[in-house]
Amino acid sequence: MITTVILAGCSSTTSVEGDEAEPTDDYVAVEVSQVEMRGLANEATLNGRVFSENEVMVLPRTPGIVDCVNVKLGDSVQKDQVLFVLEQDSSVLLGIEQAEEAVKSATKGTEQAAQGIALAENQYKMAKDQYDDAQANLERIKSLYDAGAVPKTQLDQAEMAAADGSLVAARSQITQAEISYQQTLGQLRQAEISVDQARTNLNHLEVKAPASGIISTLDLRVGQMVTNAQPVATIVDVNALYIQFELPENMINQFKRGQEVVVSIPAANVRDAKATVGLVSAATDQRTQLYPVRIDLTKSGDLVRPGSTGEVQVATNQTGNALIIESRAILNQDNETLVYVVENDHAVERKVTLGLDTAEYVEIIEGVSEGQQVII
Repeated sequence: MITTVILAGCSSTTSVEGDEAEPTDDYVAVEVSQVEMRGLANEATLNGRVFSENEVMVLPRTPGIVDCVNVKLGDSVQKDQVLFVLEQDSSVLLGIEQAEEAVKSATKGTEQAAQGIALAENQYKMAKDQYDDAQANLERIKSLYDAGAVPKTQLDQAEMAAADGSLVAARSQITQAEISYQQTLGQLRQAEISVDQARTNLNHLEVKAPASGIISTLDLRVGQMVTNAQPVATIVDVNALYIQFELPENMINQFKRGQEVVVSIPAANVRDAKATVGLVSAATDQRTQLYPVRIDLTKSGDLVRPGSTGEVQVATNQTGNALIIESRAILNQDNETLVYVVENDHAVERKVTLGLDTAEYVEIIEGVSEGQQVII
């Protein structure tokens, strides 16, 4: 609060035509400011660089020649949007045809192997029935032989007929048929994988955006040969930008995670935007021996680009409620700090003890009271 008051000066007398003189006062106009009780803080402006939380390189999955380009530098793209297309190679289409033929052949082989298993199982069943009949006949011939009703030669023939050689052979045929089936099934699976791979190679001719964002770099033209070893574009997420700078140890404790700060990005015409502290590193960077600090930009705008310079304003050396006056009211005389206060329309000298000084305002520890007027 600044006002102008008139302070009384020295009295004097004058006479007119012999009449008795009356005393008068001389007054001096001065500017005054009122002592206030409020918070005070220094403000620091720090410069940093804008980065993106998500920055993705675009590479084709298969080498080829660019057939068409669907985007321009600075375009906004969505995830899975087709950025450019490569020319179709006849070998890709031929690979698909060959893989599909291999699937057909493997499918036929698998069906035949399955039929072989069924045939071997039927043969085993017939051999098992014959073996069971031969065993029953052997038991009957043994009874007759023991009774002396049949000769030894007939018993030998019955024992030969009851041998399990044919049954073992039939079981072996089933095992071989099952092995053959598993082999053809593996061939079928491999052929199907080859078809999927061939079709994937065809799909890779369309190169899509791996993430949503802005095309920040683009090195691409029709007819250009591209490979999967060199990025051809960069996509940045402008909704996940931050400003990063580094601080010495005597300043790092001025920042806390979640603290609100004010940022400006001149190149993007962003002025006095609110942002929050997202990261305060607990350790110094080994290269610079400084502490990295990150400011998250919640609403940066489409004009903000990674690489831009960002300015961060932060309050430092804050005080709570304190007696505040304008710094220009302070006088230094004979190694003493003074102010002049207005009392009964007169300037009265007061010695004061100072606290935090922001160049424009200064904290008074003692010497004046709230509401007093000081001459500035």
